[in-house]
Amino acid sequence: YDFSQEFVYFVADTGIALGKKNFQLINFIEETKKPIVLYVHIKNPDQGYHTPYYIKNIYVFPNYSKIDSNNSYTLSNAYLVSPYTFVYKKTGMRPLSIVDKIFSDPGSLYSLENHQKTINRLSELSIFGNVRFQFQKAKKDSLNGYIYLTPKDRRDIGYDLEASTNSNFVGGGVNFIYHNYNLFHRADVYSLILKGAIESPFESANNQLRTLDGGIQMTEVFPQFIFPFRVKKISKNQTPKTRLSISYNYLKRLNFYTQYQTNFAFGYDWNESKQKHHSLNPLSLNFTQYYEPSADFISLLNKNPLLKSSFENRFIPGLNYSFTYNSLKDNIAYRNFYFLKINVDVAGNSLYLIHTLKNKLAETPDAALGLFNINYSNYSKIDMENRYTVYFGRKHYLVTRLEVGLGAPYGYSKVLPYSKQFFSGGPNGLRGWRVRTLGPGSYYDSTANPLTLNQTGDSKLEANLEYRFNLWSSFKGAFFADAGNIWLLKKDNLRPGAEFGIGSFYKQIAVAVGSGIRFDYDYFVIRLDVGIPLIDPIRPYGKQWRGDEINIQSKVWRKDNLKYNLAIAYPF
Repeated sequence: YDFSQEFVYFVADTGIALGKKNFQLINFIEETKKPIVLYVHIKNPDQGYHTPYYIKNIYVFPNYSKIDSNNSYTLSNAYLVSPYTFVYKKTGMRPLSIVDKIFSDPGSLYSLENHQKTINRLSELSIFGNVRFQFQKAKKDSLNGYIYLTPKDRRDIGYDLEASTNSNFVGGGVNFIYHNYNLFHRADVYSLILKGAIESPFESANNQLRTLDGGIQMTEVFPQFIFPFRVKKISKNQTPKTRLSISYNYLKRLNFYTQYQTNFAFGYDWNESKQKHHSLNPLSLNFTQYYEPSADFISLLNKNPLLKSSFENRFIPGLNYSFTYNSLKDNIAYRNFYFLKINVDVAGNSLYLIHTLKNKLAETPDAALGLFNINYSNYSKIDMENRYTVYFGRKHYLVTRLEVGLGAPYGYSKVLPYSKQFFSGGPNGLRGWRVRTLGPGSYYDSTANPLTLNQTGDSKLEANLEYRFNLWSSFKGAFFADAGNIWLLKKDNLRPGAEFGIGSFYKQIAVAVGSGIRFDYDYFVIRLDVGIPLIDPIRPYGKQWRGDEINIQSKVWRKDNLKYNLAIAYPF
């Protein structure tokens, strides 16, 4: 507890040859060509040795006010919640909601790491405006800890302004947010969000297509696991959360269709370690309805029965799970690191089983897969994103990414729901193509409008390489190369060349290169990328290789080939 930086000092010795076991200095020697040995010395205090302090008591003040003092509380305000003593004048929060966030325990040795971790965990609860954790010496080798928690106002109202961009659209919106803290006395946070947004074409201001988006979302987050059954003690390091949310969204694409979507989700978030995070929604319900289709949109759907099926009113009951791994430890800057994210989405299995059993018992089996005259989806989907970042210095680094995805309908479902299908192109994919205009496979529809957003598939393979560097101040540059495509799992006679084949998929890999500039202000990034298609598997004429046709000076070539991608944040 009394230890400080003044007790540590270093001695450098350049006259001793470096041994093979001194791995820490290898990089330094390679750069300077001069061997050096560092000795770390710990100095003792004047009165003898460093004293290890034991924690005697921990006092928690969950309703502390700046105008209060310890003398404002009496023994009648104290409650023992083993092994901590809670002191408060009035109830309003269950002490167990706080206990799981305290890592310094009575009877244990003082630890600076546990001291700081306690402050961080309590601050993450979001219901406290101020968190203080202080220690005072009780005896020669013991300490008393005092945790002062000042609650926020029970309610607040705010708003967020948003900007949304992709290759085809640019838009903005506003979210009005209401918070109610500690509603159920579990250090929980209730949120109500009202949102509205509008999007317009990015390149063609005269196009009549517009998108209106609005909705309401309610979320309740508890900072602990809530189960309908008793479980064994859970590690404090997992920082568990239980999340309950319900939302209703209205989306109108003028001249195309109107979509109503209702979502409900119940699930858990927790950390296995500092590098591993899990998110599980054992119950996820989605109900999507389409209304007011335009004549052009109906004509588009009638051309392809599978595409039409993906736009039917659909009920999606399912389960989804996400795993994230980040090798970066303690947020050390400019260190090579690996990032992995895996998403698993399974829908309709329970209802499919019920429906199958019902048909076996029925005299006249029902050929349709439905519930209350509403079709529901039955599918499995998995996607995985791998990233590796290599730092050459503070101002230069290389980011690589590999993304793989696969989705398969089964049972009575013949196609994935439109919202669950994969797509390619755009500012976060292959930047030489517009969003959803690439693939599937080598299929090309000469009659399609890029704004119809109909190029989707059941599988995806994409690789990206981006070299990033500082220009000056907040301006950063990048050179990139993107490759990949999407495919169908089954052959579709109306979309020749769209299916995945072991012997053909590598011939359908699209490749784009380009450069970009970023305005990086730490808290937000504005990005402009310019992509050029080099290998085009969907080219309706000529050869796929387009590199020898590059002619920057030609206005016609620039119009046909340069793809501008305006976006918020980095692509990966």
